[in-house]
Amino acid sequence: MYAQRAPEERIDRYTGPYERWVFSEELGRPYAFPAIRLPEAHHMAAILEGTGDPGQMDGAETRVPPLWPSDRVDHAVTPFVFHTESESGLSLDRAIAKRLGSLTAPGLSPRVRLNMPLDAGSWVGTYTPQASATKWRRPAKTPKAILGVIDDGLPFAHRAFLGDDGSSRISHLWLQSARALDTDRIPVGREITNGEIDILRAEHGADERRLYRAVGAIDIDMPEIGRLLDHHATHGGHILGLAGGNDARLPEPPLADEIQIVAVQLPNTVAWDTSGFGKEMFMLSAMHYIFARAAEIARDCGVEGELPLVVNFSYGWSAGRHDGHSAMEAAIQQMLERRRQVQPSSAVVMPTGNTFESDMHARIGPEDLEDGVARINWRLQPDDRTSSYLEIWLPEGIDPQGWQVRVIPPPGAAPLSGTSIEISADPDLDPVGDPRRFVELERAGHNLGQLSVDFHRGDRWRAVIALIPTAETGTERRLPSGLWTAEIDPGAGAPLP
Repeated sequence: MYAQRAPEERIDRYTGPYERWVFSEELGRPYAFPAIRLPEAHHMAAILEGTGDPGQMDGAETRVPPLWPSDRVDHAVTPFVFHTESESGLSLDRAIAKRLGSLTAPGLSPRVRLNMPLDAGSWVGTYTPQASATKWRRPAKTPKAILGVIDDGLPFAHRAFLGDDGSSRISHLWLQSARALDTDRIPVGREITNGEIDILRAEHGADERRLYRAVGAIDIDMPEIGRLLDHHATHGGHILGLAGGNDARLPEPPLADEIQIVAVQLPNTVAWDTSGFGKEMFMLSAMHYIFARAAEIARDCGVEGELPLVVNFSYGWSAGRHDGHSAMEAAIQQMLERRRQVQPSSAVVMPTGNTFESDMHARIGPEDLEDGVARINWRLQPDDRTSSYLEIWLPEGIDPQGWQVRVIPPPGAAPLSGTSIEISADPDLDPVGDPRRFVELERAGHNLGQLSVDFHRGDRWRAVIALIPTAETGTERRLPSGLWTAEIDPGAGAPLP
């Protein structure tokens, strides 16, 4: 059982609830997405919340992607990637715990959040962030604005993204999970510029798939890029086409050549997880990349100041605070406010979501308590092959002393241990990081889930229930589907406002 490991061998030495769950073999890692189940993970994505230098991590090569503004060090959140050498005898979560243990250096914020592991093949040999793009071509017409698109499966060589003269309007493209070159201006993946796209189109003609295979945008040996562009249609194709595509058969006027496009293709797995875990580095670094390349285009085209910029960001997640104070919300808001100070015509278009009719959120007030307890019905469908998560957020400023969260299996299910947790810090856990507590749901010695609480970003308590899939796992770990119940019990503590 995971809790019986020595403290120095557990990832809960320093972690949030999702990292502990998805990186622990005894907990949720067997059911995580392919990138997380890599047998060895020596390359990792992460974010640093608050000021500090990720390069202070001991025994690791750390890289920060292109940031905007490049001369600022007070970013609300800093995305970064790091690489460590293998250590014999250490499991993945033990190795991660050891790496995180080195992040307590003076001046370094304790809030570092792990994201997904990176394929070693996507690690650029020599990272040269200050170098010039050797194949970038100055547009024939001075840009009036920049369009940014962050998505998956971007068909960047399609005729819809050509100008009147037949050259590409996609100025810069970052394939975040592509096989890396020996030297590049981004830390992982591959950057492609308009001049290279034009050369590729001349070499391969109308055969887009052959072009994508030649440049590594289709690569069956790199799962996080895979064969998505072999598909007839992709989400990214729709979004990029709607935002910046031209077609002579459409009645609407085409997007003028003066609008240049900067695009970022996210790893495939990023689209799969709806909890939000593992996405932040890729999404935030994509935003910084677009802002940075927009500034570069303006400079190289002789434009004074920043160009107008609109970034389309059609990705979201269902979990989180939903109050404007999550790490991603704070980071994007800071970047946007800073850019509007120098170019008021700057905007980020966010999704409104696809889950309005899914009954995935609830707000609880005093009138919802029955016998002093709030109860939430949580239906887990059969044959679900992924982990299930439920988050409970307490209001800011409330003292949770005496509060408990409980989870109740469906009627008729075999009893579980570890089904309740008090909302308070565990004094036996490493004080580095957010105050937190973990409890494991078990039956007959087999882990079926995790209960956790943490004082998120030091201002709001959160409880997270994580459960294994309801599908057959091939082991003794079996979770019943059906109507589960989560209870929030204030007990003798402060009343719910």
